Amino acid sequence: MTLEPGKSKDISVTMISIFSTLRIWSEPEGAKVSLNGQDDGTTPYHNANLKPGDYQLKLRLNTYKDTTENITLVKNQAIEHFFKLKHTQSYFDSIKTADKARQWVRRIVFGGLSAVAWGGGIYLNSLAQKHIDNQKQIQADYRATTNGFSDYSAKYNAEGKSAANDVLFRNILYGAGGALMIGCLLSIPF
Repeated sequence: MTLEPGKSKDISVTMISIFSTLRIWSEPEGAKVSLNGQDDGTTPYHNANLKPGDYQLKLRLNTYKDTTENITLVKNQAIEHFFKLKHTQSYFDSIKTADKARQWVRRIVFGGLSAVAWGGGIYLNSLAQKHIDNQKQIQADYRATTNGFSDYSAKYNAEGKSAANDVLFRNILYGAGGALMIGCLLSIPF
């Protein structure tokens, strides 16, 4: 085109890129992106300066299966891909192993607490029985002699209160022991 001196003309130019654009997203993010075996970044990934051609795209992330796909990049075009990464079998196996360990810990804790509660209940039962036996002896002594009625009455009432308290706590511990044993038994299938 030739212009006369002092004249101007608007010219419209369309630039065509000689490169291709590649955008990659993954769930979860942070996967390493390699193109033809060369690491080139992590997801979310964007590169607008790739030469057109065939590429082997590979995504890697710990505890997830490697994902590989062959792609063809064309001059002045953008390609976008989304990948939902899947966990490896070893990841699932490690979760199962951890779950089994937690199951055993639950069983041991519930079983141990149950044993402690039952043992406390048995101990308090023996104390309650001792107080009841003392109360019966005091009553027998009272019947044998009527001297000092107020002294025997106070002793009798004190032993009765002690026995009632021991029986109450014994029953609470037996109930707690039963509840903990149920928890232990329920944890077995899980």
